[in-house]
Amino acid sequence: MNPTNPNPRVQLIVNAVSATRCADAVLALGGSPCMGATTPEETRETASKSHATLVNFGTPTSEEIAWAALDARIVVVDPVGIGLATRGAVIKRWLEERRRRMLAAHREYKYSSCVETLMVTVIKGNRSEMEALLRLYGLGEDVATLGAKISSTPDYEATTESEKVHSQIADALCQLMYSLYPVTATLCTGKFDYRASCDWSDDVGECDFVTAGRTRETPSVRAFSKFSGAGCVLGAVLATHLAQHIGPGTTNEDVVWYVERAACAYRALGADIEQSEPSAGPTSFLARFMDRLAEPDSFRETDYN
Repeated sequence: MNPTNPNPRVQLIVNAVSATRCADAVLALGGSPCMGATTPEETRETASKSHATLVNFGTPTSEEIAWAALDARIVVVDPVGIGLATRGAVIKRWLEERRRRMLAAHREYKYSSCVETLMVTVIKGNRSEMEALLRLYGLGEDVATLGAKISSTPDYEATTESEKVHSQIADALCQLMYSLYPVTATLCTGKFDYRASCDWSDDVGECDFVTAGRTRETPSVRAFSKFSGAGCVLGAVLATHLAQHIGPGTTNEDVVWYVERAACAYRALGADIEQSEPSAGPTSFLARFMDRLAEPDSFRETDYN
């Protein structure tokens, strides 16, 4: 699938630990990272000139900086540290205001199902982050099994959960999407990836239905736990991929497909390197991963089908 915008500008509001790696990932995929987010005024201007924005709530992202990006057209939200009470409250306020502005945009365009001219919001988090988000909305008590207070769950962590638990997670994400409508999609990463999305009526703007489920059993990539910011880099990859492909005629269903495509390809690349070079250390793995990400076929269909 050829991108409609192969060289997008991607605004990165990220924590200092992962900023360089996120910028390198955007460059590897053909985008241009925009790091202007030192003041609310600069953040607002950069958002208006970028094709997509990654809002990572890890320190030092202040509420004022995040608030200045509320009107960005395409936003990937990474709720880092959401299990902390103060930061969780900030993230929830931000999501509620983003939701309000999305609803206003949908009303202005008479609830068109085409997202080209609308606001797109994707929330991406690991298992502990998404469980904390569910708790903020009073949901998912049956699946809050990790008890995490911060985002500390390794994405490669093995699980022996039953199909019943998988169903409970999908159901909880469905409830979350109803609470967050018209947020476009959520992605919960881990040993198993889960995604949820909503669709709406073109006539009255009500949430017609929500779909959620396990995307597939993702490859275990232990190397991702050996360097900081692997999940943050995935956020940058998602933002770049969405900016490259959202265009005329893009629908909510397409956006969900792009999210799944990017997440699955990201893991598949890491797993392929780990399997072919099992002795690679963190530094050499990261260098090889960026090299592979920059290859023209890094998102080939065999990686995510």
